[in-house]
Amino acid sequence: MQALRIKAGDTLAWEATRTDAAGDPVSLSGVAISAHFDDRGGTITPTASVRDAAAGRFEIEASAAVTSGWAPGSYRGDLTFSDVFGKQSTETFAIIVERGYP
Repeated sequence: MQALRIKAGDTLAWEATRTDAAGDPVSLSGVAISAHFDDRGGTITPTASVRDAAAGRFEIEASAAVTSGWAPGSYRGDLTFSDVFGKQSTETFAIIVERGYP
């Protein structure tokens, strides 16, 4: 399982490209993206947005003010891509939130 690591209180900004089985970019035109991750300590929902629809580029982000409220833990979840044809989720991955030290 892939994992992103962040310290609570840091800005999360992760860009990626949605690809097909051959590794070619998949257009995100008309696609909405949502993110949802759970841990025993609760739920986090970073913002997911399309950056370059034709190239399949998107970003997962959360401000420092938002992540400062995230409890340390390993949150597992998915990104969900939705359009008029339906919905498709990614493989489950983790966002690992570590305690930040001032």
